[in-house]
Parts: sequence; structure tokens; C-alpha cells
Amino acid sequence: MTANLSYQELEKIVRHIGNTYRKSVLRRQISANLLQVNEESSSYKSDNDFIITIECYLNECSRDTKCIIENEFLKKKEPLWYLDYFTKSTYYRLKKKAIIEFINCMDL
Repeated sequence: MTANLSYQELEKIVRHIGNTYRKSVLRRQISANLLQVNEESSSYKSDNDFIITIECYLNECSRDTKCIIENEFLKKKEPLWYLDYFTKSTYYRLKKKAIIEFINCMDL
């Protein structure tokens, strides 16, 4: 599928996955904090399944891909987070590869 999409479209897909992931984590945390965790509820189960699935896909990726996808899309770190790990040019080169690798891990 990745051959048919532009880099911008692939990035948009990963951003959407990241937004959904953060919302699922937040809903799960709110439920736990309010002590209203009903593990049988469909919304809790859906959120939990989604989080586990994304984390499993992420664990199949390379170390650099995992770092970039986690920090850029899933955890949404501050804008220049990558400077602790990569030079700017290396980051942008690896980011493109990371998006493609992550999408390929999911067999989209």
C-alpha cells in the first residue's frame, strides 16, 4: 500500500494513529483514576486492545523507528526532542524511513 501513497499521506495516517493512541491512553487513565474501570466494558476493551496492538507493532520496528514514532507521534514530545538523539538532517532522513517501516509493520 505504501507505494501508492505520498510521504505526506503516510505521515497523516501515522499522525491519526498517534492521536487515537493518545486519546485511548487518556480515556484508560481517566477510568483508572476514577476507579471506574470495568474491564468488560466495550470502550475500555477497545481502548486497551488498540493500545496493546500499537505497542506490539512498535516492538517489531527497529530501535530508531521505535524512538521516532513513540516520541513524535504517540507521546507527542516537545518540538525539538530529537536533538537529544539525532542531528536535524539525520532525524528527518530517519523519520521518513520510520513512517514507512511502521506502516509496513501494520500491513496497511
